[in-house]
Amino acid sequence: MNEASRAQLNAARPETSTWLSANAGSGKTRVLTDRVARLLLEDVAPEHILCLTYTKSAAAEMQNRLFKRLGEWAMLNNHDLRHALSEITDQTTHSESDLAHARTLFARAIEAPGGLKIQTIHSFCSSLLRRFPLEAGVAPDFTEIDELTREEIAKLVLDKICENQTDRVLFNDMNRLVSEASFDTLLTEIIAKKSHFSSGAASTQIASFVGAPQDTSVEQLFLSSFNNADLEFVKKLVPILQRNGASAAKLSEKLLLCTELSVEKFAILETVFLKSAPPFEPKIDKIGTKALREGELAPCSNELNSFMQRIHDFKHAKNAIKSLNASITLSKFGCRFVELYEEEKQRRGWLDFEDLILKTKDLLSISAVAQWVLFRLDGGIDHILVDEAQDTSPTQWAVIEKLAEEFTSGSGARDINRTIFVVGDKKQSIYSFQGADPREFDRMREEFATKLNASQQAFQSTALEYSFRSSPVILRCVDHIFAQASKAGFTEQATHKAFHTTLPGRVDLWPVIPPSAPEDEGNWEDPVDIMGRSSETGHLAQSIAHEISELLNSETVLPDQLIDGEWAGRKIEPRDFLILVQNRKDLFHEVIRACKNLNIPIAGADRLRLLSELAVKDLLAILEFLALPEDSLALATILKSPLFGWDEQRLFTLAHDRGGKHLFEAMRANRAEYRNELSILEDLRNKTDLLRPFDILERILTKHKGRERFLSRLGPEAKDGIDSLLSIALEYETVEVPSLVGFTAWVRDKDIEIKRQMDNAQNQVRVMTVHGSKGLEAPIVILPDTVDRRADVRGHFFDADDFVVWSGTKNDRPAATAKLYDLRVEKEKEERNRLLYVAMTRAEKWLIVAGAGKVQDASECWHSQITEGIEAAGGVHLTTPVGEGRRVEYGDWPVLKKANVEKNAKNQTEVPIWTQNVSANQEERSVLISPSELPGSKALPSDVNWDSETAKNYGSYVHLLLENWPVHPTENWPRIANNLRVKLEQPIDDDIALHAFDSAKKVLGAPDLSWIFEKDAFAEVPFVTVLPEYSERCFYGIIDRLIMQDETVFVVDFKTNRAIPETTNQIPVGILNQMVIYEHAIKQLYPNYAIKTGILWTAEAKFMEIPQRILSDAKTNLCKS
Repeated sequence: MNEASRAQLNAARPETSTWLSANAGSGKTRVLTDRVARLLLEDVAPEHILCLTYTKSAAAEMQNRLFKRLGEWAMLNNHDLRHALSEITDQTTHSESDLAHARTLFARAIEAPGGLKIQTIHSFCSSLLRRFPLEAGVAPDFTEIDELTREEIAKLVLDKICENQTDRVLFNDMNRLVSEASFDTLLTEIIAKKSHFSSGAASTQIASFVGAPQDTSVEQLFLSSFNNADLEFVKKLVPILQRNGASAAKLSEKLLLCTELSVEKFAILETVFLKSAPPFEPKIDKIGTKALREGELAPCSNELNSFMQRIHDFKHAKNAIKSLNASITLSKFGCRFVELYEEEKQRRGWLDFEDLILKTKDLLSISAVAQWVLFRLDGGIDHILVDEAQDTSPTQWAVIEKLAEEFTSGSGARDINRTIFVVGDKKQSIYSFQGADPREFDRMREEFATKLNASQQAFQSTALEYSFRSSPVILRCVDHIFAQASKAGFTEQATHKAFHTTLPGRVDLWPVIPPSAPEDEGNWEDPVDIMGRSSETGHLAQSIAHEISELLNSETVLPDQLIDGEWAGRKIEPRDFLILVQNRKDLFHEVIRACKNLNIPIAGADRLRLLSELAVKDLLAILEFLALPEDSLALATILKSPLFGWDEQRLFTLAHDRGGKHLFEAMRANRAEYRNELSILEDLRNKTDLLRPFDILERILTKHKGRERFLSRLGPEAKDGIDSLLSIALEYETVEVPSLVGFTAWVRDKDIEIKRQMDNAQNQVRVMTVHGSKGLEAPIVILPDTVDRRADVRGHFFDADDFVVWSGTKNDRPAATAKLYDLRVEKEKEERNRLLYVAMTRAEKWLIVAGAGKVQDASECWHSQITEGIEAAGGVHLTTPVGEGRRVEYGDWPVLKKANVEKNAKNQTEVPIWTQNVSANQEERSVLISPSELPGSKALPSDVNWDSETAKNYGSYVHLLLENWPVHPTENWPRIANNLRVKLEQPIDDDIALHAFDSAKKVLGAPDLSWIFEKDAFAEVPFVTVLPEYSERCFYGIIDRLIMQDETVFVVDFKTNRAIPETTNQIPVGILNQMVIYEHAIKQLYPNYAIKTGILWTAEAKFMEIPQRILSDAKTNLCKS
């Protein structure tokens, strides 16, 4: 057994509690799965195992792997099963009983009460709270809310604060500190840190922290620090500075502005006598030139230095007072906001994700109930496994610690071995914005080690150093780059070893494309959101797209399989590329656009804003038009959409000469010109009052082929937006009374973001953020976003123990707050290092690094860091698509490329030509045909001169009347007829409507036809059938009436033709073909029944049964055609 596998085997030992540090690509998911499997082999009940993962996808992946393994064990023969068990255990021999036991594990895991507990910590906390709702103080049927709902509640609470006279004072005070644009962000921060606002912090605490004098205003402090003599001293300095050079004269100009003794005027002096950067030290003996200081300023130098020191002291005290006041304002507002926010959630029975953790923590910490809950858990959980532990927040650790409290005490309800298994990698902790703190990983390891050792339980802290993913050259570069980054979690012991020691690899460094010169202003009609042609970002995106295209179309291959000691290659595919950026800004979209322009298969953006999707915009415009037909802008949007595909000229022609009419009114006035568009719009309008928003959207997408048209024009990525809008329409119906106006307003009020699944199952290039790539890998990774991105410290306040302080700006932070800011900047830099590590370790064989823009600070630039690492790893010259770069390479790639192309061609089995041929009518067979579309005339010549549209509307109206009238009293028929008339696709004239009314009434009044309309008869029966004799084509239709009598089924079709055949021999061929399909379909349903067909001619209320001979002849002729 190799060293890497032995390390995995040791880490998965089920009898020992383990703390595992796992490098990227080291197979931690395999170890987790192995450990659970070994626990099950040790006869641990599935319901006694709890595995906590960071994401739902990780939980699903682990569960799928485990069930796949257990399922395989159930089916393997004895020899193969013994081998499989030996691979994950220390045993080399396995008895028959061991094998039998292993084969039962799949069924035991499936049938375990509640199933295997492999879930996120939020999911676990939710289940725990539902199990103990009274003890936790939550509603038994509470609902978990998402971020969008949480934002809605925040807005509602803010409205309540503004409506209350007392609370409005708090809002006004807060609004003076925060701009309107960033107020929503402040509310999100308060909610995320709501535990700090459970009770207002004492002003003495904050004052002590920031160093502010209590009960003192800035004005009082100013008057106690300065007097009129200081103002006269400033005036005295002005002429001295004016006479001594240009730089001194500039200082005097600022002093001239200080005309009165006030805080505002003396603030000008800070720019003269203090340094501009924190801590704003006074310019002691630094004012003016040396000659000036030793000349005219010499007599007053001591007074000047003392004056500058007082200005310095006042500035710091002023900043402290401002920070104190702002922090108190924040504390008061935050406490009131959180109070109302919690009340609103409690009133609705809602919990957000943070509540799940906090409520569980409180539940396990309350002495009155904790022992009871722990006793129940003690009987249910014996082994805890924690995945991605580096991303676990301190609050989540507190929950895990409480769960394992009985483990570490060495006692419990049952005398059995109980373990905890934690796996993580500090180097991959990149979710601080979600509360993750990598320092907790080490702290909790030491804490668990101390407690477990004290209770004399086995505990090991170990590491997985081998990467099963990356080539040695990529790992060597990684180690060189992070050799001095110990603060970010990169220790000397955390070096990387490649499992595939001979796997060829490359790390290419393209030079940074410098900023381009500003372009001349283009045409005012040019889109404002398109990068300039000479933009460095656009240049880089195009270069990347061309390089991908070149690699896809060239003979370059990737090392793929190790065969007989030699790496065999395969051709590069689009799925091999993973492009990672730091954010979804210009470069992100430019790369996608450039790849699309070259017809490279690309998956599109990994996250989409719903309201930014063109398909969604068009669908919402349709709903807005249906709600208000006078909305001409919405209608114009619809007509330009893929649903109709109008060009600018056609829309202009309609809009320009409409004479003040609304667009829809203008279209209806010219019905012949816009017949197709009006048929769709009027169909939807007729259904607006009858259907829910979801049903209307589905009608647009299905009946009117909206989905097909949107995807055809906008591409397959439009599917995600369309499907999300449909899902949201269903969600809307659960919380609101469905209406078009309400739904469109509801959607537009939400800033919905869609997360798309970006695995490599589809053969497409993937573009995503580094954060989104966590857990993924690819043969070729491209990092184009590597130039300056300075530490971005956001947030309106900082944590200070159990209270918060206002962050302020660089110019007005007191020293204590400035330290908190610097600490956060340092943490941000450390996390950016870890983010680069995650990005680089996604690559298996080839890493390409590029950049565009201005490099201002090498310490803040990934490109500079990678450059140093490549040079340390022995980089050589490389000509890249954007200039001279560097490459470090491992393995004989060029020989590999040539040799394996020939080897693959030689060994490749020739595929028979017939396997590549597609049946000529395969596409036709997949299309549903209506029986009415079959060839042949449908009517006899008639004296009635109706156009086809009128005849169609007349027939539809008669069918509706015959479908609906039979089940209602005759006195209700007129009202029902009027209601049905509005459902017609096209308006119908009054005289024709009256004619249809009389015709239907005549049919229903005919005694010899009453059997057709018995209440037991089936009306409007839909069917789908395949007619083998007709090229296996698939038919879809609706039978007007189906009547069952004894062992006979009558198929009756209504025909509204004005000319009626005298005999069955005169029935038009098209109608006979239709009846052939009807008979065939019903025979499939009722093979043991006699099938009879007939036509009900509504014009004369006459039923005509079709003889079987005529129908058989018609079928023969149809199939021959």
